[in-house]
Amino acid sequence: MTKHTALHKQDDEQYELTAEKALELARGHHMAGNFVLAERTYHDILRATPDNPTVNHLLGAMYYQLGNLKKAYEYMKTSIDISPDEKQYWSNYGSVFYMDEKFESAIECYDKALALDPKHIESINRKALALWQSENYELAQDIAEESLKIQKNNLEGLVNLGLSLSSQEKYEDAEKIWQNASELYPQDVRIWSNWSNMLRATRHYKKALNLVEKGLELVPDDTDALNNKGCILRDLGWAEEALKDFTLATNVRPKNYVAHYNMALAYQDLGQHDKAVIAARYAIDFKEDFGDAYNALSTALVEMGEFSQAHFAAQRAVQLSPDKAESYMNLADVLYLSSAFDDGHAALREALKRDADNPRAYAKLSNIYERLDETEDALWAIDKAIELAPDSPVYLTRKSSILHISNNVEEAMECIDQALEASPNMISALITKAEILVAINENDEAKKTLTKAKEINPDFPLTYFTLSNIQKIESEDDEDFQKMTELEAKAKTMGTTYVSALYYALAKAHENMKNHEKAFDYWTKASIEKRKSLPYDTDAQPAVFERAKKEFSPHVIQAFDGKGYDSEVPVFIVGMPRSGTTLTEQIISSHPNVFGAGELPDVMRVKRRIGEITPDTLAEAGRTYVNFSSARNKTGKEIKRITDKMPGNYMNIGLIATMLPKARIIHCCRHPMDTCLSNYKQNFMVGQFWSYDLEEMGDEYLRYLDLMAHWHEKFPGRILDVNYEDTVGDFENQARKLIDFVGLEWNDACLEPHKQKRAVLTASKAQVTKPIYQSSVQKWKKYEQQMQPLVKVLEDGGIDLG
Repeated sequence: MTKHTALHKQDDEQYELTAEKALELARGHHMAGNFVLAERTYHDILRATPDNPTVNHLLGAMYYQLGNLKKAYEYMKTSIDISPDEKQYWSNYGSVFYMDEKFESAIECYDKALALDPKHIESINRKALALWQSENYELAQDIAEESLKIQKNNLEGLVNLGLSLSSQEKYEDAEKIWQNASELYPQDVRIWSNWSNMLRATRHYKKALNLVEKGLELVPDDTDALNNKGCILRDLGWAEEALKDFTLATNVRPKNYVAHYNMALAYQDLGQHDKAVIAARYAIDFKEDFGDAYNALSTALVEMGEFSQAHFAAQRAVQLSPDKAESYMNLADVLYLSSAFDDGHAALREALKRDADNPRAYAKLSNIYERLDETEDALWAIDKAIELAPDSPVYLTRKSSILHISNNVEEAMECIDQALEASPNMISALITKAEILVAINENDEAKKTLTKAKEINPDFPLTYFTLSNIQKIESEDDEDFQKMTELEAKAKTMGTTYVSALYYALAKAHENMKNHEKAFDYWTKASIEKRKSLPYDTDAQPAVFERAKKEFSPHVIQAFDGKGYDSEVPVFIVGMPRSGTTLTEQIISSHPNVFGAGELPDVMRVKRRIGEITPDTLAEAGRTYVNFSSARNKTGKEIKRITDKMPGNYMNIGLIATMLPKARIIHCCRHPMDTCLSNYKQNFMVGQFWSYDLEEMGDEYLRYLDLMAHWHEKFPGRILDVNYEDTVGDFENQARKLIDFVGLEWNDACLEPHKQKRAVLTASKAQVTKPIYQSSVQKWKKYEQQMQPLVKVLEDGGIDLG
C-alpha cells in the first residue's frame, strides 16, 4: 500500500498516512469548507504523487469554488492530460470556462464529455445553459429537450428549457414549463426567479414581483433573485426599494456587475447621478466589455455636465454593443449636446435601424426629441414605448409630461392618473401631477400632492421647485426653506436637472424675502447648471437669423403674394418669452368667440408635413395649419379666432404672413431689461438655451430686434406692436385695441382675464390668475448691478435702456 507522510501537529507527534487516507482527509476538509486545510493536504499528496489525476482535479475544483480560475484551469487541465477519458473531468473543466464567460470553450469541453458518454445528463444540461448564455436559444432548447427525454422532469433540464423558451418569446410554452417545474421543485429559488423574470419581460409586473418574493423566502441572499426583484421594482417606479435589493445582491457577491449596472439605473431614476457614475464604473471594473454599463455611465455623466467623458463612454458602448439601439441613442444625445448635429442625426438613424421592440430605446429617443424642442416627435417616441410596455408607470409619466408641454392638459391628467394607479408612491409621477394641477389653477390639490411627495421622499429637489411656484416662502424659519437649505449641501451630487431646480427654488424664496443679492446669486448658480446640459452654439445663431430673412426675400414674397390660404381664424402672438404674450392671449381668449390654444408647435409641424414651401404648396401649408389648430378646440363653442402664443414664432413671420394672409400677428414688447431678467429667472422645460447666460441673452435680444424690424419692413401694417407697460398701465384701452385688431366686437369679459378658467402652461401661469398688476415694471432696477454684463451688450448694440 502506498504510503504518504502528512504532517499534523497533535501532542508534538508525527503521523504517516496512506495516500488513500490523506485523500479522504483532504476531501473531508474540502466538503466541510475548510479550504486552507484541504489545499495544504492536496498539495502534500501531490508532492508524493504529482500525477494523481483525482487530486489534481479536486484541487482544481476547489480553486473553481474559490473563484481562482487561473489555478482551476491549471489543475483541471493537468488531470485531463493524465486521464483524458474521464467524462466528469471534461464536464467540470467546461464549467471553469463557463464561469469565465468563455462559453464557446465550455461547450467544446461538454462535447468532449458527451463523446465519451452521449447520455451524460450533467454535461447535457451544462451545454444547454452555455448555449443559452451564448444567445443560441434554439439549440439550447433542443439540448434541454434532449435532457428531458433522457431523464424526465429533471430539474436542470426544466430550468434550461424554461430559459430558452422565454428568450425566444415563446411565453405560453415557457409558462407551462415554469408551472410544471414549480410543482415538482417548489423549493428551488431559480424556478421562481426565472419565471418572474419572464413575467417581467411580458410586463406582468405584479405577478412577477409575487413570484420572485416566493423565491427569496426560500433563499433570501440569492443574488439573481435579488437582482430580478430590483429590476421589477424599477419597472414599477419604485427605484428606492429597488436599490435595497441591488445593494443586497452586491453585498453577497461584490463582483456582480449586472447588479452594479442596475444600481446605476436606479440611482439615475432618483437623480443621484454621482452615485450612478460610481455604480456604472464598478460594473465596468468587474466586466470591462459591458456595453450596457457604458451606456449608463454616459447618461449619468451627461447629467453631471461631463460631456467629454460622456462622449467617450457613449462611443465605447457603441463599440461593445453595436447592435443595441440604446448605444446609438446615448451617442446621439451627447453629440446633440455638443452641438455636433450632423453626427447626432447619423447616430440617431443608426439607432432607429436596430431593436425596434425595445421600449427603453423609444423612451430614450423621446428624451432626445424633447431636449431638442421637437415635442411632436417626442410624443410619437414615448407612444411607441408605451405600446411595447403598456403598464409601465415610468413611460406613462413621461408621456403625461410631454402632453402637458404640448398643451393637452386633459389627456396629460388621464395619463398621470393611470401612472399613479400603477405606482401610487412614484415621486416623479406625483411631481408631474402637481405641475398639471398648477396649470389648471388647482393649487390646493397641487399642494396636497406635493405634501405626499415630501412624505415619501423629503430630499427630492423637484418637489420644492414646484412648491416654490405656488407657495410663498417669506421667512428663513419656514420648514420648506430650511429643508431646501439643508439639501443645498449635497446639491452638487444630484446632477444638473435636480440641482438647478433646487437653486431656482432657493432664488424664489430669497426674492420673496427681499434678499435680492442672494436671489440673483442663486439664479446665476441655477443658470450655470442648466447651461451645462443644453445644446447651444452661440456662433451658429447669427446664421439662423440671416437664413430666416433670406428665405423671405422680396422676390419670394412677391411670388407668394395671393397664393396663401384665406382664413381669418388664426391669431399669432409673438415676441421674446416673458414679454407679455401670456397676458395678451389671456385678454383675447377671454372673448367668448376666441379659443386660446396656448403655445403651439403647429407652424413647425406644417414645415415638416409640407416640406418645401413653394407658391404651389403655400395654400396647403396655410390650410394644414388651420386644421392643426382647429383640432385642438374641444369647447363646442362657436369660435371665430384661435390664438397661438408661441413666442418664438417671430422667427416664422415670413411664412405666417404669406401662407395665412388674413391672420392677425401681434408682437408683444416689454422693456429689454425686464424681459431679459424674467427669462434669466425661469427654469424653462424646453428651449430658450440662450437665457442661461447674460451676454448670450443680450446677443439673442439684439438679433430678435433686428429680425422684427425686418418683418415690419417687409410686411407693413400686418403686425401690431403691443407694449406690456402700456397694457398694465392703461389696461382697458389696450384691451379694446387688441380686440379691435383681431376683428371682433368688444366683450366686457376681456376686462377680467384672470377669471378665465383654462390651462396656462407657461412660466406666467401663476400671474395670469391674478388681477392686472404693475409690480413687474422696472423690476430689473433691483438687480442693476448684477446685470451689468447684459447692460453692456444691449447698450453697445444701440439700445437706450432709459
